[in-house]
Amino acid sequence: TFLFEWAANQMKSAVVGGAFGQITDFFELFEYASERKYALLRESPHILDFTVRAFYAPQGPVSQEINQKIAEQTAAIFSTYFSGIDFSKFREDVNPQEVYRMLVWMSEGYLHEQRLAEQSMDLEDIMEKFRHWTAWFKRLSYKEEFV
Repeated sequence: TFLFEWAANQMKSAVVGGAFGQITDFFELFEYASERKYALLRESPHILDFTVRAFYAPQGPVSQEINQKIAEQTAAIFSTYFSGIDFSKFREDVNPQEVYRMLVWMSEGYLHEQRLAEQSMDLEDIMEKFRHWTAWFKRLSYKEEFV
């Protein structure tokens, strides 16, 4: 769990810096954060492999503790990191927090699928898919004048 927390802190430090606090667009923030994580993981690819293995480890005391920490962090991330976002760009029938959760679920599901297939984690492929998903969600979620 110490190593998992260390890896999570490395990613958090990579993301929360630079222009992070000045970004007010939901999808620009996602893009910024993913590009910062991508840069870190390109330099230290073992972090991605380790965190995916830890996240999807067979049930046991360590994996339960890690899963609990992830659930707590995921719940707090939206209110903490998206506090400066201009949510008025979203259509009235769209909940930004649900969009956030769907993007997280899609990313986690993709990584899990790669892991089950015992395929290596191709960072460029992951980023390409994530960019596609965020562009798609932006078109579906934002009012027409903001797309």
